Amino acid sequence: MKKLLLGLIVFLATTNLFGSSARSQLQNIKSHKQVIKAKLVASETKRDTQLEAALRRQYPESENEEKHYSYNRVDLNGDGQPEVLVLYHSRRYCGSGGCPVLIYQKRGQSYRLITEFAGGVPVVVTKQKTNGWNDLVVPGSKSYSLLRFNRRSYFEDITVRANATISGTGFIYDGYSKPGIKF
Repeated sequence: MKKLLLGLIVFLATTNLFGSSARSQLQNIKSHKQVIKAKLVASETKRDTQLEAALRRQYPESENEEKHYSYNRVDLNGDGQPEVLVLYHSRRYCGSGGCPVLIYQKRGQSYRLITEFAGGVPVVVTKQKTNGWNDLVVPGSKSYSLLRFNRRSYFEDITVRANATISGTGFIYDGYSKPGIKF
């Protein structure tokens, strides 16, 4: 009974906050768990005002609407400084392809955008590297995308078949099941 009640609460919350795309993303996450053989890392919960400023610069049209973000810090290029994987939630920018996922790199007191793409979570960081940066695997509705770094940003290199086994570490995996940080 508790699971049913919790499921109903999550369903209603995601429907009200983020629309039908969040429901479909939650269903995708459940189906992807079968093939993603990764350690899953929960999103961080501490507000980052500098990250929020970067998100406001990226999405100025969203200033007066409800928005949330989920994030994790992970060193993608081996320099000892973590990049930031962000899932951005707002009605304006979330659609049938999911919500925007952004990768930022800290530069002094601000963040520089490396990549932005629409997609699902978790963002799986693999051990394989291209141009010194870890490759990423991102779930879509029926398959996965392998993202590789081209010295400036990540790009979709190939589509990975839906029944492939994906290994690595999955970040922001709870980005659709929890509302994230409101700002």
